[in-house]
Amino acid sequence: MADRQHYVSQFHLRSFVDPESEATRSPWLWVGNCATGKVKRRAPSNIAWARSLFDGAGALGDRGAKLETYLADSVESPAAAALREFCGKPAGRRGEIPSTIMRYLAWAAARSRTMWALYQSWIDDIANDDTPLAEPPPPWLMNATERDGVHRVAHPQLGTRLVGASEYEAMRFAGWRFVVEQPDFLELAHAQAAYFYERFFPRLNWMILDAPRDQHFVIGDRPVLWGFHGAMELPPAYLRHAAVQLVAPLSRTVALLAGHAASPFPERVTSMQVNQIVANGATEWIAGATRKGVEAALNSRNTIRKPQTDEPGDRQASGPPENTSQSPRVAWPKG
Repeated sequence: MADRQHYVSQFHLRSFVDPESEATRSPWLWVGNCATGKVKRRAPSNIAWARSLFDGAGALGDRGAKLETYLADSVESPAAAALREFCGKPAGRRGEIPSTIMRYLAWAAARSRTMWALYQSWIDDIANDDTPLAEPPPPWLMNATERDGVHRVAHPQLGTRLVGASEYEAMRFAGWRFVVEQPDFLELAHAQAAYFYERFFPRLNWMILDAPRDQHFVIGDRPVLWGFHGAMELPPAYLRHAAVQLVAPLSRTVALLAGHAASPFPERVTSMQVNQIVANGATEWIAGATRKGVEAALNSRNTIRKPQTDEPGDRQASGPPENTSQSPRVAWPKG
């Protein structure tokens, strides 16, 4: 369907398909429901989507443009070929990670449905905090056209209202809460992707991980994760922390591990450690090349979530996923 828009790109998901299905007309991967533990065979096109999720301009200067078009033309298309070529090379012969892949990962980290809920929680946490920004935004973002219109705010006793941005600044100290709706999510994701790509990612050291023969990495509905000491809901600014680590599975056989330049990499990282991080960071689903591998990753999760009534990836873009505040904690590989 034309209005299905993927928050994890199909070309990325296709790199996790079951090897036995690659020669078929419709390759599949194995998708595990984080709530129920059930694992089903699904086509990449049938997961990681929401209707009309990116129908909006985000922080694009042209308010008539759609972020979906920008992502397809300027982010996903260049990254698709680069990812295939990069992951297809033998271990030790890949060289630098292409900038097109890094830019895609910045967007993948910023635009997941789980991030919608995290943006809301982070905004709630700083609602009465006047701490200045740690660093200025990228220059181009300062020139982005401000969205016309209003924002929704909520109060525990007074209900909800639509207000202008300037009005909210005064209202937040009176107990009003900013509600992240779709236009806000698009602008936040666009700005955060810029911070990832231009500010945070260049400061990290990156390590390429190759899965051993007969083992595979999995991917989840939050395809890029960062944290330390078991904390997985940290704002992206924590990527400046010396202990932080970031995990980004690229394919069933290749993943990236990043860390602060001042911290050494772990001496050994197993595919199961990566998969446990991915599984514990997921809200709705994880996916991989084999049923056995997905089941093992699901079993590594530290909590059981409240069951959902719908299938993984088949959610409407009416709001963020539920229960993200109950994210489990997992021990990251020690540096």
